[in-house]
Amino acid sequence: MKPMRLWAHVWSCAVAFGLLCVSGLSAAEPAGVRPKLPSSAEAPQGLWLNMIPKSYGEDIATVRKVCEQNAAISPVDALMKEKCNRLVRQLQAGECEVVWVPDGIRLSLLNGLQHSKPHTWFNMEKQTGRSDRALLCDLSEGLYSYWFTGDGAKSCNNLGFVFRPLPPTPHAEWVCKMVPVNTSWLSTRQPDWLGSITSENCCCGIESVTPELDLSFRNTLQSTGYTEVCGWE
Repeated sequence: MKPMRLWAHVWSCAVAFGLLCVSGLSAAEPAGVRPKLPSSAEAPQGLWLNMIPKSYGEDIATVRKVCEQNAAISPVDALMKEKCNRLVRQLQAGECEVVWVPDGIRLSLLNGLQHSKPHTWFNMEKQTGRSDRALLCDLSEGLYSYWFTGDGAKSCNNLGFVFRPLPPTPHAEWVCKMVPVNTSWLSTRQPDWLGSITSENCCCGIESVTPELDLSFRNTLQSTGYTEVCGWE
């Protein structure tokens, strides 16, 4: 009876050890899952296939210059000169996150070299065949930057940006309000006559008309009216 008990004990230990190993492997898998990196939702217009080492200088001054060049491309997107100042401050303070960017990440703006000259591409998908090191900076308002730097002789030091639309405010409504407007004219001579004035509201395309006015006996005319201002609230 003793040999049978010993074998049962060894078998139970082996089973327990096997379950421990399987459990350990299963528990380790979630630890390797990284949060999804910022990526543009726009359809790619091209593929980023090659990374030319040291395409750009590995210094903050170059980052600022390239960022400001990108900011000047469009006056309506989130990338403004103020964002470039924010990017420089974050890099200098070490506030940007070190990430390894896999293929498939889409960049709204990508800077690189074309015919040995600096060039900016729009809506490019990374397909370099590897994960590349970058400093990821959150510039707020759905704007992120990737600075592909710090990986020995592989890094190109290219700067890329991702625009991600902000989620709408819950229960936000498009509200229009009538805002009072005070206008005054100074008459430099007498008699004088002010013809009718037609002005167009730049927000909602509504025209307002100020009728003709006789200024013969006044030096200053003040007019009070209202204009419509609309926005999300």
